[in-house]
Amino acid sequence: QQGDLVDFNTNEVFTAMLESSGWTPSATASVGAEYTVSPRVALTGQGNYLWAGGNLNGDFSGFNRIDLSGVSATAGLLVRF
Repeated sequence: QQGDLVDFNTNEVFTAMLESSGWTPSATASVGAEYTVSPRVALTGQGNYLWAGGNLNGDFSGFNRIDLSGVSATAGLLVRF
């Protein structure tokens, strides 16, 4: 990525070219559920956790570590035909 970035510690705007390459180990854990409301309709839900162990400090020296891990959730309505 190339462009103008803001250092939020000093509010200074600076131009930078940020590059990344390589790989990082990661792991995912998921859990889901389905609740049948009627023979044709159900509610679904799923939660995911992604752990990514990469270290992206190279282009971001002087800043805090970037954490790619996170939690996500989805919900849905299932209609059977």
